[in-house]
Amino acid sequence: MILLKTFKLAAVAFFGLGGLSSALAFQDPVALYGPQAFYDVFRNGEPVGEHRMEYQWLPPLEGRQQKRLQVSSALDLDITFLGLTVYTYRYRSDALWEQDRGLTSISSQVRENSEETAANSGFLEQDGTFVFEGGNGRGSSSGTIYPTNHWNVAVLNQSEVFNTLTGSINAVEILKEDQEPLPVNGQDVLSTRYRYTGELRTEVWYDDRGRWVGLRFEGSDGSEIVYRCRLCAPTGQEQ
Repeated sequence: MILLKTFKLAAVAFFGLGGLSSALAFQDPVALYGPQAFYDVFRNGEPVGEHRMEYQWLPPLEGRQQKRLQVSSALDLDITFLGLTVYTYRYRSDALWEQDRGLTSISSQVRENSEETAANSGFLEQDGTFVFEGGNGRGSSSGTIYPTNHWNVAVLNQSEVFNTLTGSINAVEILKEDQEPLPVNGQDVLSTRYRYTGELRTEVWYDDRGRWVGLRFEGSDGSEIVYRCRLCAPTGQEQ
């Protein structure tokens, strides 16, 4: 389907500098976004769905001292024609992070018109190797890996990302572009646009605190897909 190809380009980050400021060397996403964040999704200017993020701290594993962070992501799209729903898209992803190890596990599923069309996963082994499996087979990568969920500004320093839709590693170069105001909790906030090139092509916006506030890319059918923050900061902390 067209929309599956579309979201493989952009959708489907937590610890690190992120290319904005040394003040962003460590970010608690619950303090940064609140326990949940919501983004409205538009196709050619028309609303088609919602993207939701949830952040929750978990106690350490037995024998370890570092807390864990659970990050859940959900995307619901409904395309209508003449008042009838002609296409549905459901994306779900769950990831665990540890403060001293980064991403330790992730899984994702995609359903189109109630049929599962993708299921991918990855996990961090004790030696630091990230092992992943999906529709393109099984593989591994050394070094720190960030998934294509955009919430973690530290991804801006990376040259590889884990594509949660294909279950594979994509080589990218992320370039800093212009600043412009974007809506955050109903207020315009000056944000910086970054452009992905390479095996993923999209544009993403972060404010000066490192919050993910916007996304834009062109679908395979030529349509423009845009994410805009509806609620992605604790109330009263929009600026």
